Amino acid sequence: MTHTKRETERKYEAPSANDTSWLPDLTSVDGIASVVGKGLDELDAVYYDTDDLRLVGASATLRRRTGGADAGWHLKLPMSGDSREEVQVPLSDTVPDALRDLALSRTRGAELRPVVRIRSTRSTRHLVDSAGAVLAELSLDKVRAESLLATAKRASWTEMEVELAEETDPLLLDLMDDALREKGIDRVSSPSKLSRALEETGTGASRLPDARAETVVPGSAADEVLRYVDGQVHALVDLDPAVRRGLPDSVHRMRVACRRLRSTLRSYRAVLEREVTDPIREEHKWLGGELGAERDQEPRWAVSLCQSSSQRRWPSRLRWCCRPPIEPWDTVKPAGEPSGIASRRACVTITVSPCAANRTRSPSCRSTKPRRKSPVRRR
Repeated sequence: MTHTKRETERKYEAPSANDTSWLPDLTSVDGIASVVGKGLDELDAVYYDTDDLRLVGASATLRRRTGGADAGWHLKLPMSGDSREEVQVPLSDTVPDALRDLALSRTRGAELRPVVRIRSTRSTRHLVDSAGAVLAELSLDKVRAESLLATAKRASWTEMEVELAEETDPLLLDLMDDALREKGIDRVSSPSKLSRALEETGTGASRLPDARAETVVPGSAADEVLRYVDGQVHALVDLDPAVRRGLPDSVHRMRVACRRLRSTLRSYRAVLEREVTDPIREEHKWLGGELGAERDQEPRWAVSLCQSSSQRRWPSRLRWCCRPPIEPWDTVKPAGEPSGIASRRACVTITVSPCAANRTRSPSCRSTKPRRKSPVRRR
């Protein structure tokens, strides 16, 4: 069973976890009436990734954590601003299939293995308003990180997190930011504990040569086209977990990204390597067709469900029609069809495709389809 929540937080450098005299009086922040201590927790988390760290490279993390109130498997996916989506699954010995599937657009089928172990001694405080409602949780973490890769190096540091409660206005983070900055407390530069652990233990995947930097002239047509392609590829990667879970409008949005990417690869063949992009266009044609067929079912289900008396079953009854398009994407086509799983993976690795030429003409992303003429009525 999975549980999903939106996590909105900011991290700060902390001089010490034991002596908190440096911490300002947070009741001076508008809306905070009191600060309530909640004691200590010992947290032990093992982070999983591929050998070349594809998850962290895509701003996602997967961990198995014990200790605290939310022990279990946690997959964190990026969202806008200070927010991330956290998908939680109960503890088990191996990576849950549900989370492995949700990470597939980022791992592209590569094996997941332990990369870093992070243990934290956490001191928690609740920031409470005048009515007794919890606005945010402030955590002071004394962190010890250990690489589980070949280096086996260790690192330690202290940091502070401020995480908003689900219904709290994000403006509170800005007010907290001002109060902490006045005391000389700055935000950390690393986006997550895992990123900092990898950096401070010297752990990291070897970087492949940037073929684009060697072949693409900045500001050229090829450069502009590939920037747009990047955006659509990222949209496909980000929407994949949403489609697998049947989230509202996810099938439509993924279909749009797929269509835009395919159209771009067709329209700007002059600056792209067709031997690379033409097979990918065919794969996106197949994927768009699968998504389109399921997208067409959504309005029909909406009408039928609204007319029925069992509207409470809407989410579970609708969810089935969003999953089939993704499942075939993970499998090989039937015998006799030209492309298999390798080309499926290429759909989300198009950004590393080389350019055949660098043109000076700036590309346009506008549709080249002729407008339909309005019919003239005869009197």
